[in-house]
Amino acid sequence: MVHNNYTSYLIKTKFLLIKVNKHLLNILFNAKAKEFKIFALLLCALTYSPLPSIAERGEVISNKTKVTFLGNSNFHSFRGKIEKLSGFIYGDSKDVKSINYLQLEFDPLSFVTKNIARDENLKRMFQVDSNPIITFRSTNVLVSHDKAYADITGRLTINRITRRINFTAHLNKYGKKGIRAKGKFTIKLSDFKLRPPAPAFIRVNNLVNVEFNAVASWYN
Repeated sequence: MVHNNYTSYLIKTKFLLIKVNKHLLNILFNAKAKEFKIFALLLCALTYSPLPSIAERGEVISNKTKVTFLGNSNFHSFRGKIEKLSGFIYGDSKDVKSINYLQLEFDPLSFVTKNIARDENLKRMFQVDSNPIITFRSTNVLVSHDKAYADITGRLTINRITRRINFTAHLNKYGKKGIRAKGKFTIKLSDFKLRPPAPAFIRVNNLVNVEFNAVASWYN
């Protein structure tokens, strides 16, 4: 229900600003003292904020999206991929690079590395029975002036622990109504209290690099 809350927030905020400005304009036209008129006029200017139009929802195309991760230990490095994910974005379907919100969900059961034993260790590390979903919700999306990339900040939740992350996504148009975003970021396993099950003589690096090549498209 995140998208409904987002839309409701825009509507309520828009009507609140309209109501405040009407009240201030009433003071402006009825005030006798010049000082009060100037004060009311300044408040009108400060409270006016051209909010974005109600954003349209687009869907992440899972079979066109690729998310991989790279980890290493004192013996070897390994690469894996996430096979099951879903998500959506908000923005203007007429200007596909004007995104302002995104939400993603990942299934840790679908993390595969082409090594059965390692994959089982990943499931134990993520405690998939009690933590079946990994989520990311953006809190701020700042698209560059030339719309070539977006600076994205959000909350990543793993193992019921939420941490703030920030990364850059390079943007390209995909088809008529789609967008492709490519980028990477790094997480610390310790930030989410994740302890890889491994023999005592194997030390797994605390840093894991994540790369994404995501595609999303609007319905209409």
